Amino acid sequence: MYYSNQQTQYNIHIMKSLEIIGFKRANLDSASLKEIREEGNVPCVVYGPAIEGQIHFYTPAILFRDLVYTPDVHMVDLNIEGTKMKAVLKDAQFHPVSETLLHADFLAFSEDRAIKFEIPVNIIGTSPGIQKGG
Repeated sequence: MYYSNQQTQYNIHIMKSLEIIGFKRANLDSASLKEIREEGNVPCVVYGPAIEGQIHFYTPAILFRDLVYTPDVHMVDLNIEGTKMKAVLKDAQFHPVSETLLHADFLAFSEDRAIKFEIPVNIIGTSPGIQKGG
């Protein structure tokens, strides 16, 4: 989106959205987690006021490239075996040496309920007041 007035022009970026497809996991023990990671997947959990309890699932690690390794904030359309919900990435855990993604937490939300979270802001350019010495 682009906003302009007579004196100043602003680029306004709308929150990006991307889809992550996941598969439910029944076994929550460490042996199952190790097997999931060896297959190139990331164990995840989703929780929040939009769902009851928690849903444990896994998804291919490659799907996180545009979500985790970017400065942008994304809204995530989760599709877990046909169950669709909107969420945001709440936490990501990395291996201390290899820096590979070990686990991801998602916060599910409903559109009729307000949520509060921090979004990084990058200020580009110099304001007209600073340019005029103010």
